Amino acid sequence: MSRQTGFGGQDSDGRALVWAGATAAAVILLLAAGVAIVWMLGGRPEDLPVVADQAPHTPTPRALSFNQRAATPPSSAESPTPEASDPGDVPAVDLAVESGGGIVIEATPSLMSASLEGDVATEPATILDASSEADFSPFASGSWAATETGLVNEGSTAVAEEWLRLASVANPDFALEAEIRVDSVLATVCDQSFGFAGGSPSAGLVFGAGVIFPCASDSPRARFTNATTWQDGYNADPLIADATFDPGDEWRTYRFELKDGEMRLLVDGEEILKGSADPAIDPAASDVETGIWSQGIGLEVRRVMIVAPAE
Repeated sequence: MSRQTGFGGQDSDGRALVWAGATAAAVILLLAAGVAIVWMLGGRPEDLPVVADQAPHTPTPRALSFNQRAATPPSSAESPTPEASDPGDVPAVDLAVESGGGIVIEATPSLMSASLEGDVATEPATILDASSEADFSPFASGSWAATETGLVNEGSTAVAEEWLRLASVANPDFALEAEIRVDSVLATVCDQSFGFAGGSPSAGLVFGAGVIFPCASDSPRARFTNATTWQDGYNADPLIADATFDPGDEWRTYRFELKDGEMRLLVDGEEILKGSADPAIDPAASDVETGIWSQGIGLEVRRVMIVAPAE
């Protein structure tokens, strides 16, 4: 049997083998080209970001602890704060921490107008304005001490002590004002008292304005007295006028005014007692002194202001 040959005289089987090899080579080349393209588009290994070494995580304990949390107070709408035209218009504040957490801002009664009622100058002269340890240090003596919080009397003695002189004024018209808090009342005695004093020692007339804790009653009383003979004890001073008043243990602003023989005692801006000095101090007296006393009462005084008509 004769062998068939393809076109050009070649064996058809050999030609098929040649075509198969060429096809395989082409496929391999295409695959290699595709790998090269993917490699170029993906970037080389050295271009890839490297993850830094990290510290191992601490395992979370399986035991759970529950901490009691204080209830969050409900938020309230904020009120706009009025702009003060002068720093002196902003009232002083006292911060107190409540037992449940939160800070409460309580307004301290601002000093009343320094003007005395009547036909005196509308802007009296300020004789004294003390509100720091440095201000009170010159007055600290006897049972009184100057501290960072103000002028302090522990009230540990019931023996009458001469009233602490604070300032002299040129006439018997003045106003003495102080922010005071009662800390304690001596338990071993009764008729404990505290207050202000003012008058002319040379004229033999000194008047007191204060509070007494009487023996026969549980109700403290505000009173005016003739305090000229202080050595007999302020509880023994001749009474001029009195009224029921309990100072409590809060900060209060006390003000004693004496003008033309008329006396007023105000607490936190409210008049609680009024009376007349009889006899009145001579208007020409120029050695008038003002001060404060405590007899068996623990006191804190954080500000004292004394004003008198301008000369």
